[in-house]
Amino acid sequence: MIKRILAVLTTLAMLFSVSAVFAEGAAVPDTLLVTVNGTEIRENNEELQTYYGQLITEMNDPDSEADQHIARMDAMNILVQDAVVSAKIAETIPEEEASRIREEAKVTWAEEINAILAENYEITDESSEEERTAALTELLTQLETY
Repeated sequence: MIKRILAVLTTLAMLFSVSAVFAEGAAVPDTLLVTVNGTEIRENNEELQTYYGQLITEMNDPDSEADQHIARMDAMNILVQDAVVSAKIAETIPEEEASRIREEAKVTWAEEINAILAENYEITDESSEEERTAALTELLTQLETY
């Protein structure tokens, strides 16, 4: 229990120490910020920058240093949590089971996409490949927009 508390406190200390590296408009260097269970999180991490960008737009005053700091810490927190959860899943679930789950997820997603195409775009098994491709393109555009 004490090890976990120390790990959390160490992570929080690291998070606070890296807040200055996210200066808005500055080029983001390839500097290692933290390593979590073997996963390196770097300043120029695309997910980190994406989360930060999304979070800062939700702030009351995006120009406020306090709001920027909160967005930076929240973005780092998300990546640290993702790394911890991913490591725990990898350690808990055997690779064969993980492969089976991934395959089931692919099938489920394919079924969901086909259902959306059928319902919203009237794409069926008889539809041409061009119609299906056009509908998929429009669906992806919609997903990227929202």
